[in-house]
Amino acid sequence: MNTFNVEKAAQITAYFALRAGGSIDELKVLKLVYIAERAYLDAYELPLTGDTLIATSHGPVLAETLDHVNASIPLNLEWKRYIGARVHHAVQAALGLSIDALDHLSIAAIEVLDEVWAKHGHLDGFALRDLTHDEFAEWSDSNGPARQISYSDLFRALHKPNVETLVERHRSRERDQISFDGIPHSS
Repeated sequence: MNTFNVEKAAQITAYFALRAGGSIDELKVLKLVYIAERAYLDAYELPLTGDTLIATSHGPVLAETLDHVNASIPLNLEWKRYIGARVHHAVQAALGLSIDALDHLSIAAIEVLDEVWAKHGHLDGFALRDLTHDEFAEWSDSNGPARQISYSDLFRALHKPNVETLVERHRSRERDQISFDGIPHSS
């Protein structure tokens, strides 16, 4: 179960496209979004998008964000509001969009995105793929179909103490969100 927030995922994707001048390679943006999710979990022990972490042959990515970037599912209005048409293998920010319009991102989220961009924005998608293969212990080659990366595996890779407590806190938060109105969502 996840608490995927498509609007946050779209805004984060758009943020990186805007930082790249309005258009960004799809592999690069998928890696940057994963790195941002991981960094936010490391800093705040809370998910940024609520998306499912998965291991693919190209390294870790966020499952539903991948589906939206690849347009392998019908794109909803929240996604289309921030992301324009794909051109070849590039993701475009919606025309006229600015970082100031990304109103579902907290100050803390923007700070994490700024740090990720400052540290990794100069790398291309393949360099980021290699980095996630080499430095992210939660990833291992799926040798076929993608497999889910558990929060336990991620928190262990981040050397967090009390991994099981963190995982239970995350599960409890998901249960609370679902019990509020019966529909999974994130804040």
